[in-house]
Amino acid sequence: MTSKCGRLVLSVASGALGLGLAACGSGGHEVGATNTGQSAQASLLPTATVTVTATPTLPSQTVTASPGATEFNPPKDDVQLVGCVLTDDPYHSGSHSGKFVGVADLKITNHSSKVSDYIIEVEFVNTQGDRLDTGASIVSKLAPGQSVNNADEDAHGLKAIPADTKLTCRILDVTRVASTQ
Repeated sequence: MTSKCGRLVLSVASGALGLGLAACGSGGHEVGATNTGQSAQASLLPTATVTVTATPTLPSQTVTASPGATEFNPPKDDVQLVGCVLTDDPYHSGSHSGKFVGVADLKITNHSSKVSDYIIEVEFVNTQGDRLDTGASIVSKLAPGQSVNNADEDAHGLKAIPADTKLTCRILDVTRVASTQ
């Protein structure tokens, strides 16, 4: 065995694998045994010795990026679906067109630290989950902490939907950007 004290020694001799640990005795001399799995006669054959030194690994470190407005306040969390209706008066104007469309009633609250603009995309689906239409809402210059929920923020569909359809609204996407003032 050719190693220094305190090292793990791996020996290969004639296809047999041996493993040993060299320790230091008194006076700094190596003490230890190697188990090659062969008789003493086999140790006269040429051998190859590989020394493996265990290197301690450092504990893993978690790197946390500095928090940005969208990391802890994702735009989708700023929009709440308050209601979903099928109506022939989507703009609450008091005039009925006879053409029924989907309307998603939205409440938007700016949880970011900047005055922001929003684009909210919704879809209108039936009870089978089939998409009947999509709609969008745009909100501009919403101050941090400010909320809006009136007819101006509703997302309106454009396609005619049969009046007896049971409608469900889903928020598809919310884009929030800092307003240019």
